[in-house]
Amino acid sequence: MSVSSGPIDAAGEAEGQSEDEDGAEAGEKRQAKAPWHFKFILVGSVVYLGWRLYQGISWLAHHL
Repeated sequence: MSVSSGPIDAAGEAEGQSEDEDGAEAGEKRQAKAPWHFKFILVGSVVYLGWRLYQGISWLAHHL
């Protein structure tokens, strides 16, 4: 028989002692990783916007 250090919740486990399916304690939150295609689009967008910024500055320099 185990002795719990806190109140028992509805699942019969001591508070703060419950674990989810992958073994992480309930208080620990795991962040989901972004999928590779999201990162790819993000990098592509940054490159594109950087290029457009360069073109805009270049255009301003020639027309002012």
